[in-house]
Parts: sequence; C-alpha cells; structure tokens
Amino acid sequence: MNEDQKQTLMKWRSRCKRAQIAHSYTAISYGRYHLFLGIMLIALTTTSCVLIFAPNTIMPSWLSPTIGISAALFAYLQTFLRLSEQADSQRVVARRYGALKKEIEYILDFQLNATNCMDQVDSVRVKEYEIATDAPHALSHRWKKAANETKSENDFFSRRNRP
Repeated sequence: MNEDQKQTLMKWRSRCKRAQIAHSYTAISYGRYHLFLGIMLIALTTTSCVLIFAPNTIMPSWLSPTIGISAALFAYLQTFLRLSEQADSQRVVARRYGALKKEIEYILDFQLNATNCMDQVDSVRVKEYEIATDAPHALSHRWKKAANETKSENDFFSRRNRP
C-alpha cells in the first residue's frame, strides 16, 4: 500500500467518523425531542384533569378545553412523529459507521498483502455505500456540529492538501 492509498483510507476514516458523530448527535436530539413531548403531555393531561374538578369561578371556561386539546396535540405528535424509533435507527447507523471506521483502521494498522488489501478496501467501499444509501438523514445542524469537530482531521487528509 503506497502513501496515496493510505491517505485515501485516512480520508474515508475521517468521513466515517464525521458521519458517526452526526448520526449519534441526531439520535440524542430525537431522544430529547421525544422526552420533551412526553413531559409536556404528562403536564398538560395532569393540568387538564385538575382543571376539570376545580371550581369554575377561579379560571375562564375556555382554559380546560384548550389545555385538553393541547394535550391531544402533543399525544398526536409523540405518536406519529415516532421520534424514539428515529433515534434508534440513527443509533444503529452510527454504530455501523463506527464498525466501518474500525475496519479501515484495521486495514491501515495491519499492512496486508496487495491482493488481500485491495479486496478489503473494496469491501469497505461497498459497505460505506450500503450504509449511506440505507441511512436516514441526520439533522443538518448536527452535521455542521460534527463537521466542526472533525474539520482539522478531515482537512489534513483532503486531496486538496496533498502535494
């Protein structure tokens, strides 16, 4: 394996790292959104139940139905946005990118013979394509955060910076 091939593999590794981080951050965000919706749902349904039995002289008559409708809206969002399922699928994709990153590191660390090395590199290329085509989209602000964290590594191995 020559230096250009090593540089290319290191670039692939940094791309996998960026994708892994972006999908991990997206999973965390979806988990937080799901938790927020759940907490709001519990708070609104509790408030709605309390208001039903409270004397009507204290509050306006429209308050209890409005809070009940808001609770129904949050229940709808929590059910149909499926944020917990999306978080799980993002975690799976992040793990797959992590495994691919380890495979690239294995190829780099254990200088394999030329034929075996080319087969493994081709296998990495195919796996990366499969992951990328099957993966759900990560949130754009999470991609930007991951890009900022991996910018120096990514730029170091970029083709633009090669002699």
